[in-house]
Amino acid sequence: MKKLLFLLVLLSPGIIYAQWPTSSANSATAQQISDTANVLRAEMTSTATIHDTADVLRTEIGDSLDAREIKTNGLLGKKAFWGATDSLGSVTEQIELELDSTLQLAGHQVRIAGPLPSAITIDSIHTVGGPTTVNLTAAYYYNDSLWTDASATAIITSPAATTDEYIGAWQSTLNNATVPVNNFIWLTFTAVTTASNKFIVVIRYHYGSS
Repeated sequence: MKKLLFLLVLLSPGIIYAQWPTSSANSATAQQISDTANVLRAEMTSTATIHDTADVLRTEIGDSLDAREIKTNGLLGKKAFWGATDSLGSVTEQIELELDSTLQLAGHQVRIAGPLPSAITIDSIHTVGGPTTVNLTAAYYYNDSLWTDASATAIITSPAATTDEYIGAWQSTLNNATVPVNNFIWLTFTAVTTASNKFIVVIRYHYGSS
């Protein structure tokens, strides 16, 4: 009977007996856990450092101007970089295209860029051919679909012929320089009298529509 009563007491709900080890090793471990917890509480309580770090990160992100999100009123929409004296400079973006003589045919079209992830404004277009004599004219267009010269927008309504194989032709007078987002840019050779070994097109631009 005494054994039965003892078992009933042990199995009764709400009555739990536990004894923790009291050796010196376990006491040291418990102290370490307590010390670590105190450190964590102190770090979590000191939120000033966390807030300051967050502010620094926001500033750095704001100053690191991404090419696709750059503002049109900041450095004329050019990609920014930090200079040696902690000053902000900018890079002139450009697209380069090189075509051999087999692609310099009257009526031939060549895609230059697109679809554009952001609107751009073209600053100038430079063409040069060499090392042989060159005499050809390239017209430049943009549109949201390729190769449609008739319905596309002409970047230069009267493009100059490239005849100098060393200096080339700068075409800075642009009639429609702003190319919208998701548009393509291409060229069409409207006249080819003398093709060159290499025909090079350089388009300089900045991001934004102004």
